[in-house]
Amino acid sequence: MYLSRVRGNEDMTFILQRVALVTSTVGALLAVTAAALAAYGPSPPPGPPVPGGFSVVIATKTIGSAGGQLVAKSGGTRFVLTVRRGVLKRPVQFTLTKPGRLKVAPSSVRFVLGFGVQANLPTGKAITGSFGRTPIPITVSSRLIAKNSFMAAWSPTRHRFVRVSATVHKGTVTVRTRHFAEFLILAPKS
Repeated sequence: MYLSRVRGNEDMTFILQRVALVTSTVGALLAVTAAALAAYGPSPPPGPPVPGGFSVVIATKTIGSAGGQLVAKSGGTRFVLTVRRGVLKRPVQFTLTKPGRLKVAPSSVRFVLGFGVQANLPTGKAITGSFGRTPIPITVSSRLIAKNSFMAAWSPTRHRFVRVSATVHKGTVTVRTRHFAEFLILAPKS
């Protein structure tokens, strides 16, 4: 319709300026939207990558100084991260993850399951040090956990999983942490 009313070069220049303005505005909006989407959510944990890349998000929740719980289920496994009142100095976005493909358990043990916990500011910036005044418990419940199961955590300095202290009962294991970590639940081979 516009082209049928164009009477000269001035009208055509005006139309082309309008098209350029609309195109640049749409381009700018798309760039801002893409940047916002890229910045959303937890950032990857610092340090060397963990074999298996704990990149599958199970659940995420922001918890503040009032405390709270992040409860999640993945398959037949239930995760409960509990933060008591006053443990956190500022709001923390906790993200529970699981490995996408994990084949790093030593041949002398049986892999039961793996999970990670990431801690970020609500802006998405990773918290690289301690996120709380005291360690927070993470309890994992699964019929796969045996009474002789044990926990291991990824050591960025050793580049391998190392055994860590945990409370283990048939069907449940509880580990305490105050920083981001990737954990394995393992059991002796039968």
